[in-house]
Formats: sequence, structure tokens, C-alpha cells
Amino acid sequence: MRELGWNGTAVTATCRRTGPPGTRLVSLLAEAAADLVTDPAVGRLKEAKPRPA
Repeated sequence: MRELGWNGTAVTATCRRTGPPGTRLVSLLAEAAADLVTDPAVGRLKEAKPRPA
């Protein structure tokens, strides 16, 4: 869960997770993957070309 706050000049987002370390890590990675694929910049990624042997 992200908790929104105010630091005096900008909005901040702090992640709050509970549970064992493995569960928290999986949650963090899933959120990062969701952020990656929903970022509008993902359309600028290019397919990697194989290197010549």
C-alpha cells in the first residue's frame, strides 16, 4: 500500500508492507513490474538486436 504525505514542498509516497520478508519482497517486485508496464514511456523501448557472432 502506498501512503501519500506532504513534506512541505511536494507530495510523497511511502510504501507500507506487512508480513514476512519474502512476502514483502514479492509485493515490491510485483508493484515495480506493474509500474514498468503501465508507464507511458514503455512505448519508446526498442527490441534488442542480436550481436554478431
